[in-house]
Amino acid sequence: MINEKPCKNLNVLNVKCNHKHSWKYPIRYLSDHSHIRNICCCSLYCFQTVIIMDELESIRQRKMEKLQKSLQGRQFPASPITLTDNDLDQSVSKYPLMVVDCWAQWCAPCRMLSPIIDELASELQGKVVFGKLNVDENKMTAVKFGITSIPAMLVFREGEFLDQIIGAVPKQKIIEILQPYM
Repeated sequence: MINEKPCKNLNVLNVKCNHKHSWKYPIRYLSDHSHIRNICCCSLYCFQTVIIMDELESIRQRKMEKLQKSLQGRQFPASPITLTDNDLDQSVSKYPLMVVDCWAQWCAPCRMLSPIIDELASELQGKVVFGKLNVDENKMTAVKFGITSIPAMLVFREGEFLDQIIGAVPKQKIIEILQPYM
């Protein structure tokens, strides 16, 4: 049997069991879990686990709400966006995960990869944003990232360069490479 009485701090409940152990618990936990009010020191571990799980759920909900609010302001396009040297840094910082396809008009493998990039942009909308950068017109980016072969895809997370994919890679392989970053 336990003795429960409010202490001087109105938000805390003093709990004593028959073994003369004493604990202070926030009333909000006990009131939310009235079925656990009759505890003894033997069930303290279970009671603490319930408190911890409730706290974790509360933290998870707060983080989810914060994430949803931050994503509401972002538009995730369903098709690749056209990038230039001038707006590359701003664009890769704007989205959580971005893949930049570096291509040229004369490059046959680049033209083969283009429909795959379009499909991936549509399928992975909301997770990954795809961009296209013509390296003939935007040489500074090609030099900055050491692109000597095209097609080349640059992977960025929150503006930070993570990985580079070289060549006309099959769709499934691109998804496998991107999976750890999603």
